[in-house]
Amino acid sequence: MVMNVPKPRTSVVAIVAVIALSVVLFVPSAASQHTTDTLDCAVIVSVGRSGSTLLANILQQLPSSFGTLEPYRNHVKAPRSFPLVPLGRLLDCSAYAEQQSTKNVVWDYPCRFNSILKTEQPYGSCRRGLLNAAAFQKVNQACTSATFRFVKTIRLRDSQDLVFPDSCTSQQVVHLMRSPWHVALSLVRLGWVTIKDQTNQTILDALSERTERMCQFILRDRAIIQEAQRHNANLQVQTVRYPLFMPENSTSHTDPKATVLEHLLNLLRFVAPNTSGKALQDADFVAEVAGTLHTKHADFRYKLDQRIDKLTQQQLEAARTKGLQSIACKELHGLAS
Repeated sequence: MVMNVPKPRTSVVAIVAVIALSVVLFVPSAASQHTTDTLDCAVIVSVGRSGSTLLANILQQLPSSFGTLEPYRNHVKAPRSFPLVPLGRLLDCSAYAEQQSTKNVVWDYPCRFNSILKTEQPYGSCRRGLLNAAAFQKVNQACTSATFRFVKTIRLRDSQDLVFPDSCTSQQVVHLMRSPWHVALSLVRLGWVTIKDQTNQTILDALSERTERMCQFILRDRAIIQEAQRHNANLQVQTVRYPLFMPENSTSHTDPKATVLEHLLNLLRFVAPNTSGKALQDADFVAEVAGTLHTKHADFRYKLDQRIDKLTQQQLEAARTKGLQSIACKELHGLAS
């Protein structure tokens, strides 16, 4: 049966709806008591445009939490200028005890989305030259005092990324998956995929190619996680799947305004029972979460490519089918079946 493929939308509501209605996130267990003797650690893994930043922002709103978002971003762009900082050193806070390693991680994107470093002048403190001794101390203190620490990363390098420090009493990995086709739509629409000859056919070819590549990336992350599990019996993994090969506007996701917030609050009660209980009784906290859901990422700050809106449903369906017929996507589809 041929499925209608929705055209991409500028609003984040569709992404939010799928996240909130599909996600089951594994964070501190009910048995964990948030004291100085207990430390829950988690790594969130996904490809880009999968809603991981939205989830990380919400997790940062929980009491006694500290998150580092995409610490490899600057290293990937300039490896010599930004030496790699292992994720384990972020979870045990040792990286934040050194000014240079802190500079290599906490600026630009990781800083802009770090709740500890927010200033009245957005992004001002995210320039490395402005990260003074007081800022280093503030970050280190926030990390060391947190009883729930997490790292959100786009893709994994290898299983060494999932070597947790001994101080972590619980060691959790969340593999967040979104439909590779919808990831590709979002990447192309936002201009994150370079297309030199901007014709309808080259745009469609880019969508198919990017869909195949996303399947490859998701499978690789899955293999790395499985390898880490073989070497660490204490590692707990939760895979979060969207409907991988179904349109994201299916009937079960048609009421985001009424159901997303309610579902998310129930989700927070489930995933963080020791941290979220009191917060969820606070009307201001609930309002803050609601605001994050509906407005946090409304402004992409990117010029959206309107040409993709001119593609027909038949053209998009053909590109989608071509991408999902790749070996990697067929393997991923088999795992989801």
